[in-house]
Amino acid sequence: MLVTADLLSGRENPSWQLNSSVAADALACLKHGTASATPDPADPAVLGFRGFTLTSLPPDAPFWDVQVRPESVSETDATGAHVLITGCEKLFPLLRGDSSHHLSATELSAIPEVRA
Repeated sequence: MLVTADLLSGRENPSWQLNSSVAADALACLKHGTASATPDPADPAVLGFRGFTLTSLPPDAPFWDVQVRPESVSETDATGAHVLITGCEKLFPLLRGDSSHHLSATELSAIPEVRA
């Protein structure tokens, strides 16, 4: 699974592959998630951290193109709409923890430590 931290404006965002243990934890979390009928609010129009994006998910993943923000987890469906995924509250802290191995101290400081 590929993670991208959406935190830079005008430059390429940092990305990294999850190691097998973290990827397994992320996939397990997603498999317990349920797509909600409630659309996710539009992407935040802010400078700084806007969330993580998970791509290159395995074929057995229940979702694809997953956006993980401190306050929500969503996927982009076939129509391009963002649909909330409930039951994945542990995903943001998991990715936040893993990011400490891949980002600079400055980049890491832009990402909240706990869910809002």
